[in-house]
Amino acid sequence: MKYTSTLFALFVLIIMPLHAFAQSNVTMDDLLKQKDESLMVQKYSYNNTEPPKLEIVAELDFRPANIALSQDGRIFLTTHPVDHYKYALVELLPDGSVKPYPNEDWSTKPDKQGKGMTAAIGLSVTFEDEMFILDLGSPEHQAKIVSWDMTNEILADTYYIPNHVTTPQSFFQDLTVDWTKRYFYVADMGQADLAKPARPAILTMGQLTGYTRRLLDSHPALMPTDAPVKVDGQEIHAADGSVVKAGLNPITLLPLRSWFYLAPMGEGMVYKIRTYHLLDEELSEEDLAEKLVPVGKKPASDGMTIDAAGNIYMGDLEHNAIVVMDSNGETKPYLQDERLKWVDGFAFGPDGYLYITINQLHKSPLLNGGKEEGKPPYYVARFKPLAAGALSR
Repeated sequence: MKYTSTLFALFVLIIMPLHAFAQSNVTMDDLLKQKDESLMVQKYSYNNTEPPKLEIVAELDFRPANIALSQDGRIFLTTHPVDHYKYALVELLPDGSVKPYPNEDWSTKPDKQGKGMTAAIGLSVTFEDEMFILDLGSPEHQAKIVSWDMTNEILADTYYIPNHVTTPQSFFQDLTVDWTKRYFYVADMGQADLAKPARPAILTMGQLTGYTRRLLDSHPALMPTDAPVKVDGQEIHAADGSVVKAGLNPITLLPLRSWFYLAPMGEGMVYKIRTYHLLDEELSEEDLAEKLVPVGKKPASDGMTIDAAGNIYMGDLEHNAIVVMDSNGETKPYLQDERLKWVDGFAFGPDGYLYITINQLHKSPLLNGGKEEGKPPYYVARFKPLAAGALSR
């Protein structure tokens, strides 16, 4: 969907400068609540008359991670870093084939001058044809967010993630883009080594300044849950044989960019927090933590996204399904299909469909005791959601 129809709703967010947020929290909360619950729900909910159906868009011989769509329907995929791969990012063509994107140089491993990507998971495309790719980095190459101008097919900017917000356990899992305030939000899962204690956190980075902060470091809402991750009733195991308990992984933003959502990969609780609280530098860590609002309980899942009506879509890893959590925090099954073997990335398309990647990640060596038992095809698929969502995320 294009966003001219939401400009009025976004106007209140754009005209209020960041330094005014802390001074106007009550007013902003009331105003945003009204917009969230009335304008968006009424305008963008669908009147679906048939049950949702899984439609296969493409069969792949490689394991996809995240997915993004442009306003003209182009589909882009990151290749999951657990695999040995040539291209970190590809475009899925209408005939089902793929090509490196943005080009051969930028989609392959970095050269001596840093051109290229080490490994990519997080991916987003805006309605202005800006692409943002989260490169996890390596000991030789600093983690970064690559900004690509898709109109002119040129590099727009590179945002390096500074050392002061990283730890030895940093694993940058996902990326969301707040185009109203020009900020990035990055999920640091904090489990680069599954055998060591987790240290998750949320990173905020200003697009205009590059200033980056590490927030909610090791907060209980972000830590691995007690319940081991299960698929088909079986616990999954790391390469060393230990049972996997996974913390912070999925993050997403309400289309109005007023609420930020986060959750662990394992079975647990979805939380939300106002974006202006995340960006309020006057709040202490303790005060910021108090702003977290529990939404509802979720199954073990990887990625997630949210539509304009406040419905959160997640995979249900244990039951090969997709569930929806409504704005009241109640979770219900939405779509069940045996082909839904580890739903990973989610992206809304301009055609009203919600697109997903399915990658059998639980059968990769990382989560399968060191053995690769994944078998192509891996899938890009789509289904009809309950309401429209923000393009790409």
